[in-house]
Amino acid sequence: MIGVLVSGPAADQPADAELEALRRTLSETGVHFLGIDNAHAHLTLHDHARPSANVKQIAEMLGEIRPAWRS
Repeated sequence: MIGVLVSGPAADQPADAELEALRRTLSETGVHFLGIDNAHAHLTLHDHARPSANVKQIAEMLGEIRPAWRS
């Protein structure tokens, strides 16, 4: 999932509305994924680099903001 958020939609593919809503919500909350390696995501929060986050930490973060992106 993080890889998809980092890469964006392929040029020859239509954008996924729910995925774009998630990207927008993440951006509005100040979260920007930079990349992923070895099951750790690299991200910034409000334009400040954060320590790498593991899958569990990312899942918890997405779970907290999920209600916002569904509205």
